[in-house]
Amino acid sequence: NTMGPLEPHEWGWFWRDKLRLEGDAHYIDSHISIDWDELAVTLACIEHHLNAPLLFDNVFAMANLTEIRSHLRKVLAVNITRDPFFICNSIINARQDLNGGIEVFYGHRPRNMDELEAISDPVEMVVFQVRTLVDETSAILDTMEKEDVFTIAYEKLASDPGNAIEAYAAFLEGHGHEVRRKNTW
Repeated sequence: NTMGPLEPHEWGWFWRDKLRLEGDAHYIDSHISIDWDELAVTLACIEHHLNAPLLFDNVFAMANLTEIRSHLRKVLAVNITRDPFFICNSIINARQDLNGGIEVFYGHRPRNMDELEAISDPVEMVVFQVRTLVDETSAILDTMEKEDVFTIAYEKLASDPGNAIEAYAAFLEGHGHEVRRKNTW
């Protein structure tokens, strides 16, 4: 949750617009036409301008990755795994911080949102939300070629970012992307 347009963010506005998601929708409506060619051109223009491949950390893109992959030329996935206990803890903390209590829903809306909303206990709701989203993500990634998915544990990324970055660079290079290291710190 960022407070201004110049802060880092997940480009939710971009994906909601391009995937034509309205309201609380997280998933493409099969009855709505999406201009996949325009999306491909837009992403290619951004890559060309930046002279680098794009990486999006976005719930809307991930939730619709199967559809996106069926329309775009080459899509790779970065899968950062994390112990579900800590994901639940993070969501509960966000609920508390944003709403002053844990009763109000926060986060990615799984496909079975109606089942989730039927749960009255907020902690049970969060556990169900996380379990469902982990399962949804696994199912999406299982449809991809294994060599197109870079998986790393959050704990490894946090404890040894240098090696994690080098492993990711090797993944990109293995897919034909030139990786130039920049010393920006």
